[in-house]
Amino acid sequence: MAGTGNRQGRRLAGTVAIGCAVLCGCVHTVDGAARSGSGAEGPPPPLAEMLVPPTAFPPVYEAVTLDAQGASEAVRDIDAIPAGATVEPTDCVPPPVDEAVAARGVDPGTGAALTVALVRTDEDLDRRRNQILRCAAFTATAGEVVSAVQTALLPPRPVDADDSLASESAIRRADTPEVRMLTLIAQIDDVRVIAALSNDDPVADPDTTALDALFADAVVSVRRGLG
Repeated sequence: MAGTGNRQGRRLAGTVAIGCAVLCGCVHTVDGAARSGSGAEGPPPPLAEMLVPPTAFPPVYEAVTLDAQGASEAVRDIDAIPAGATVEPTDCVPPPVDEAVAARGVDPGTGAALTVALVRTDEDLDRRRNQILRCAAFTATAGEVVSAVQTALLPPRPVDADDSLASESAIRRADTPEVRMLTLIAQIDDVRVIAALSNDDPVADPDTTALDALFADAVVSVRRGLG
């Protein structure tokens, strides 16, 4: 009887082991977390693959895709903070950008510039919103050039994103016309979509139609790229 009981116990243990292999074999534990045995998700798509091409810009804007340095400079231009500038108050400096791609188009007739950029960041967009509210006015000094920047939040555009915001900035520098910057931002997962329109003509109406259309296309492109 003891031998029969041992054989039944071994059969039961084998049945449990087989059942676990069938039901649990596709899961393994790493650092206490259960993960799919098919492996971790693949790397995120490169930002460059999700950036709208120059052909997406309205024809009046002569657009090109910027190189890595140009993309970083474009993002700094939108923030009105040149590289190496000293900012006062100091907590008004936006987080540094580690990865960015951008395209820019310029209307040769008016000098207006339309820029779209994608930035990889895990920072919650609400932190940027609070920073803009806190830093309604700041200065950025680069060498002998001092930029006085005033920014106000606007109603965000309705787009398919995790979060979005809109702002308008007036950038004043000595001996140059005031620059008006309209900026639209959306956050989708870890990708921040930025579209901006700058113009230094005080009597020209901003081309918000072009800005809105490019921003919407950029959001759709990222949403499609991320699946």
